[in-house]
Amino acid sequence: MSYHLKIAFINQYSIMLLFSLIFLLIFSADIAVLEAQDTRFFQEYPLATPSSDKRELSYEMQRTVSAMLGGVKMASLETTPSKTEDEEALTKESIKTSLQKMLEYVSGLSAQLGIDNTGQLNKMEKSIKSGKFDQTTQQLKALGAQSDGDTEAQFFVWKEYLEDIQHQAPWVAPENIKINRVYRQILAYVSKVYDRPFGVQAEQGAVIADAAQALSNCLEHPEMIAWRGQKTIKMKQDDELRRLASNVAYFNWRMHDRVSGRRAANINTDMVRHIQHALYHVVYTTVKIEDAWIKDAGHGENLLQLCKDVRLSGWYVNGDRAQKKSN
Repeated sequence: MSYHLKIAFINQYSIMLLFSLIFLLIFSADIAVLEAQDTRFFQEYPLATPSSDKRELSYEMQRTVSAMLGGVKMASLETTPSKTEDEEALTKESIKTSLQKMLEYVSGLSAQLGIDNTGQLNKMEKSIKSGKFDQTTQQLKALGAQSDGDTEAQFFVWKEYLEDIQHQAPWVAPENIKINRVYRQILAYVSKVYDRPFGVQAEQGAVIADAAQALSNCLEHPEMIAWRGQKTIKMKQDDELRRLASNVAYFNWRMHDRVSGRRAANINTDMVRHIQHALYHVVYTTVKIEDAWIKDAGHGENLLQLCKDVRLSGWYVNGDRAQKKSN
C-alpha cells in the first residue's frame, strides 16, 4: 500500500470514528434526558414541576397535550352528558373547562420555550369550545401528543396536578422531590396490599372522618406506627398510618380511574387536599426529623382541619368509627 493510500485510509477511518463518537454522545445524551425525566415522575404522577431546562419544559408540554387527548376522548363520547343532569357525572362542559386550563398551561410552556404557536393554540381553543373533538385530536397530535397508555386516567391526574401547582402543594415542589417520591411510594404500597375500604358510592364525609380518626390515632400512639422513614415500606393491616394513607389512595382511585373518575364531579377537592396534606406532613416530618415528627405543630392543625371538614360533611367521629349525623 502506497504512502498516500495509507494516509487516505487513516483519514477515512478517523472520520468514521469521529461520526461514531458523535452518535454515541448524542445517544447517551438522549438516554440521560429520558432518565432525568423519569426521576421527575412516579408512574403517572409528577413529583415536581419542571425546571427552566428546555428539555424538561418540552417533555412537560408533551405530557400535557397527551393528557388532553384523554379529555377530548371522554368529551366526544355520546354517553358523556352535555348538562348537569347527574351531579356526580362529569359533563362535556366541565371537561372543556379543564381542557381550557391545560391549553393555558401549554401556552405558558410555549412562551418559556420561545415557541410562537399562538395561531395553533387559538385554533385549538375554538375547536374545543365548538365541540369539534376530531379536529382537536389532530391538533393535539400535531403538537406532539401521544395516544399510547390510558389517556383518560392521564387526563384526571394532570387535571389535579395543575390544581396542585395552583395551590402550591408541597408534593409537587422541586425542593421536596426525594420526599415526594417516598410519599408516592407509600400510596402505591397501600394501593397494592390494602383493600379499598370504600366503594364508588361512598360518601366523602365517611372517608374524611376515617382519615381524621386515623391521624388522631397516629398522634396518640406513634409507637404503633411501623414505618419510621425506612427505604423498605411495610405496614400491618391495623397500622394507623396505613389507614390514613389508604384514604388518600382511595381518592386517587376514585378521582383518577378512567371509569370511576367520570363520576367524581361532586367530590370536594379542597377537602381531599386536606387529607393529602395530613398524610404528606407525616411523611415529610418523619423523613426530616425521624422520631421527633410528632412534635411538629402542623399535625394538630391538620387534624383540626379534618375534623372541621367532617362536621361540614354532616358526619362525626365516635371513638374509632365514622358515623353520619341523624336529622
